[in-house]
Amino acid sequence: MLNSPPAIPYWRLSGFYLAYLALLGGFIPYWNLYLARELHFSPALIGQLMAVTVIPRLLAPCFWGHLADRSGRGLAVVRLGVFMLALLWLALAFTTDYRWLALWLLACTFFQNAVMAPFEAVTLAHLAERRTQYGRIRLWGSLGFMAMVAGLGVVFDHVSLQWLPLVLCGAALLAWLVSLSVPDAPCPRPVRQRGSVWAVLRRREVAAFLGGGLLLQAAHAPYYAFYSLFLESHGYSHQSIGALWALGMAAEVLAFTRLHRWLGRWGARPVLLGAMLLAAGRWWGIGLGVDHPGVLVTMQLLHAASFAAVHAASVQLVTLHFGEAHRGQGQAVYGMAWGVGASLGAWAAGCAWNSLGAPAVFGAAAGLSLLGWFWVVRVKPAAEVGMEAEAV
Repeated sequence: MLNSPPAIPYWRLSGFYLAYLALLGGFIPYWNLYLARELHFSPALIGQLMAVTVIPRLLAPCFWGHLADRSGRGLAVVRLGVFMLALLWLALAFTTDYRWLALWLLACTFFQNAVMAPFEAVTLAHLAERRTQYGRIRLWGSLGFMAMVAGLGVVFDHVSLQWLPLVLCGAALLAWLVSLSVPDAPCPRPVRQRGSVWAVLRRREVAAFLGGGLLLQAAHAPYYAFYSLFLESHGYSHQSIGALWALGMAAEVLAFTRLHRWLGRWGARPVLLGAMLLAAGRWWGIGLGVDHPGVLVTMQLLHAASFAAVHAASVQLVTLHFGEAHRGQGQAVYGMAWGVGASLGAWAAGCAWNSLGAPAVFGAAAGLSLLGWFWVVRVKPAAEVGMEAEAV
């Protein structure tokens, strides 16, 4: 008799994504509002705070990915990461000094890199050959993000933003508790493959993929760092800001329910390239259409492409390129490229925000997205078509 594939712990994996992305749903839209309104930091200082995280984003992903792969205990790494995040957000709740904020944010970034990349590897190990079903699990993270950002948008129209760090501490603690219920992947530790992760990184198609991802994340940085401040400066309430963020996440959720079909039909690389072009249009539209709510609504719907499609396609490409032996390090390197791009982009956006203006910054983001698209499209290995067909 043929052995049936092991059951996927769908709800426990989904529950962790929901809890952890809820944490990010409080952090990404509201942290810079907290810095600006509660601590009275300028855009330049906010950009600098985001930029100091570039060092742990360079070093931490490889450290945690290597530790997870060598030990075979990716979930233990994840649990340590989210527990330390809870402690660090508790410390940040009582910190107002710029230097201490920078120090705690450095530590937060270091332990954040112990969470998503190893957990993505655990999820993909559970899915095994069913990895096109990834989007159906990951969408619960989008729902968690959406619920948090919409809920806090209503709350912060009536309650001070000073409570934000404690909310984030509670979300991190919840993610840690959920992580305790997630089982280890049912597959044995992979057999060591010939060659090292460096041999994979030297391949032209991998370098092009990672370079394009770095540029795309640098393009996302003005959105993640200053979108809420941009909307607030044009008279939008916190509730309206939260609703726009939540709309983007709703589009992301819908995309994740369909992405397994798109990836199966067209393959990861075409989906990634199409989404990068749509991302360029999104940043251009935000910069020019901030005074037109209908334009902003349309641009938020494009989050389905600029994040959901990009992320799902990229996760599959990481699996194809790095294989089972290096899956943890592969996810870590992918996360590192995105993190470094986000840090550098935030620093550049903070420097240019007051001098050039928001429309010019978002226009530059559109240009970076196009540059990232060109960086990826110029290299197409002959073997990739076969790999994608085999994957689906």
